[in-house]
Amino acid sequence: MNPQRRQQILLAALVLVLVTFGGARLREWIASVGSGEAFGFRSRKPDVSAVLQAEVAELESAAASHLVAEFTPGRDPWSYGRPPAPERPPPPVVQRPEPKPIQMEPVAPPVERTGKPVPPPIDVEYLGSFGPKDRKIAVFADGETTINALRGEVVKKKFRVHAIGFESVDLTFEGFPDAPPKRLALKGSGR
Repeated sequence: MNPQRRQQILLAALVLVLVTFGGARLREWIASVGSGEAFGFRSRKPDVSAVLQAEVAELESAAASHLVAEFTPGRDPWSYGRPPAPERPPPPVVQRPEPKPIQMEPVAPPVERTGKPVPPPIDVEYLGSFGPKDRKIAVFADGETTINALRGEVVKKKFRVHAIGFESVDLTFEGFPDAPPKRLALKGSGR
């Protein structure tokens, strides 16, 4: 069977189904619009007007009149804000005993403590390092001279190079064996 013939058969079947169901719906519609006797049809539905008249009840207005007198209005949408709250009575007055005068003791001048000496401030800048991993050389500047130092060497007779990192160097202080190493960041690194 070729596709064109198949299409014609399906179209004919569709038209047949539409005519069958369309005719039944058309007949029901005509019967519901009017009595349908002009077209030769009779309505299958019962007369609706008779059913509606039977269901209408008599309104008893006397029974509903007493409810109107009990109505009280609720919120007034045109009023502004809440009504003012009632005023509270003033709190009772409590008499407190008078405070005792405070006697100030003379303040002794601060005593300067003579503890351990403080390591000197670091007055050099770390510029970076170069050389092989096992013999890195740290480069410092003090504003006038540039100083190169290996690990363990003394810089400016005050600092000893403890460790050389990628972007920092750890310095210990000469004459302060208990002081921990101080880390000095690369100049311009923002640390």
